[in-house]
Amino acid sequence: MQKDKEDLKRKIGFIGASITMILIYAASSSPIPLYAMYQSMFGITKNILSMSAVFYFIGTVISLLMFGRLSDYIGRHKTILITIILAILGCFSFIIINNATIFLIGRLLQGLSCGLASSCVAAYIVDTASDDKSSLGAIVTSSATMIGLSIGVFGGSALVELNPNLISTIFVIWILTFIICALLIFSGKETVKPKKGAFKSMKPQIKVPTNIKRFIPIAAAIFIGTWAVGGFYQAFSATMSIEQFGVSNKLLGAAIFASLMAPQIVGSSLVDKFKSFNGERVGMVGFAISMVLIIVSLKYSLVVPFLIFNIISAMFIGLSFTSIMNAMLERTSQTDRAGVLSTIYLISYGGTAIVNLVVGQIANNIPLLTIAIGYCCFVIITCVITLIGTFKISYEDSEKI
Repeated sequence: MQKDKEDLKRKIGFIGASITMILIYAASSSPIPLYAMYQSMFGITKNILSMSAVFYFIGTVISLLMFGRLSDYIGRHKTILITIILAILGCFSFIIINNATIFLIGRLLQGLSCGLASSCVAAYIVDTASDDKSSLGAIVTSSATMIGLSIGVFGGSALVELNPNLISTIFVIWILTFIICALLIFSGKETVKPKKGAFKSMKPQIKVPTNIKRFIPIAAAIFIGTWAVGGFYQAFSATMSIEQFGVSNKLLGAAIFASLMAPQIVGSSLVDKFKSFNGERVGMVGFAISMVLIIVSLKYSLVVPFLIFNIISAMFIGLSFTSIMNAMLERTSQTDRAGVLSTIYLISYGGTAIVNLVVGQIANNIPLLTIAIGYCCFVIITCVITLIGTFKISYEDSEKI
């Protein structure tokens, strides 16, 4: 009887954490299709749009560096509550937005909440996932992110297309759903007992178990390569719709972003079908080829092929990202899990922030297509690094046999 009760609480925690992860990322992506409106309403430039991605990534890096291991000390529930509060404050910023400063502050707050979610909510998902399938936690964690991002862009754009005066409504909806999420989380099983050292854990550091350190160069190449392109789409989806395809409808901007996000779930679900490192290799090679085809579609303003190649590219992203994440998590103990997840996302967000910071300095002076070509070249480089790194480890392992 007690075992059944504990299992029920575990399932409630898993469902609550999964929904929370989805909604936090949904809230963070809801402003993206509205960027063109913010440009006309508040005089926001391309430079500010690109810097908004940097502010978002800075928020995530701060969370991951300072608070990434906090849930290992004060428990998952309390840390997730902090995450939800930050998400609510981010939404409130977009309710009261009237200038570029509040716009950037809102993105910073959303970055802080997503950064914390990437460690504590993701760790809670892995903690409460079924033991029957070892990769379930990694699949749900990566998939929830993409589902949330897709829901957010379509939710925000759909409401505004119905009525431009509803520009703030989506953020009110997210605030209300976050309250429900908090109730679900606290009804679930707490998987970590509080212990001393919470303040000490907030000292910025990157802690990686020795047995997975050799995976870091590969992980960095995959995470930064895939997420940098995601940062580009985050900043310029609405602009692409108008400048490259001549369409001002907010739903196309949402579709451009979502087509690179939602299909990643399909790729993530295929991770168990690939043997060691094959998922990473196939994923990154496919991603690089797809990016070349995306550039061709952008150059000739071919909307349908562009969206199709986005979808194909997204599936390869999901496969490569989840493969390396799963390879690291299955070699990590529960006590190190939040710290490892923090490291994974710190690399992703930190590297992407640097790339977007560079782009932000030049975005006003060069065509959007040229920026896209630069990202394509960057992806090809990360693909080569992934291939070299995985083959090197495979060779080293074969020598030990």
